[in-house]
Amino acid sequence: MSPSRLNQLASLAAAAGLALSSAGCSQDSTSSTGVPEVSIDTGVKLVVKAGQLQGVFVEYAGAGAWKVYTSCDTVADGNACAYDIILSTSDPKRFSGAAGTNLGPTDSVTSAGDGSLHLVFNTSSALDGVTFSTTAGAVLEVDASLNGAAAPQLVNWITGGAVRNGAPANPCDFDPTTP
Repeated sequence: MSPSRLNQLASLAAAAGLALSSAGCSQDSTSSTGVPEVSIDTGVKLVVKAGQLQGVFVEYAGAGAWKVYTSCDTVADGNACAYDIILSTSDPKRFSGAAGTNLGPTDSVTSAGDGSLHLVFNTSSALDGVTFSTTAGAVLEVDASLNGAAAPQLVNWITGGAVRNGAPANPCDFDPTTP
């Protein structure tokens, strides 16, 4: 390949990297299944006001305790958000103690036959969510959709002390910094 072609490719790669990093979409590594993997800080909570913005929020408290919840920008436009989220884990013991929080009559948390959790949240002015446990330090895979379309750009978490907006792909694996 010619030096000028290599320079063009290097410039293109640098521009793509800048675009990804400025969008908050960075991945730490790729799992053995080819899914992008990011670190999630242990013991840190996001601050989210219900009804103010669209998003899927992932938190890891430590010792295997997780929380995944949603918000919608209902205050701005009056519409609800229809989230469909599939959670899976590297933990051979799967999920335990799954419990919905602030769920309405059309929301559900279902354990699927493959060991995954299927969340259907019609979120408006509350923070619909689920809490559950895995083995401490297990990786959590999140696959999020909004109104029938993949929505990795709406997934939020904290890594390195900073809020990250937008997962690098759908699905995305979350690897706790401390078990």
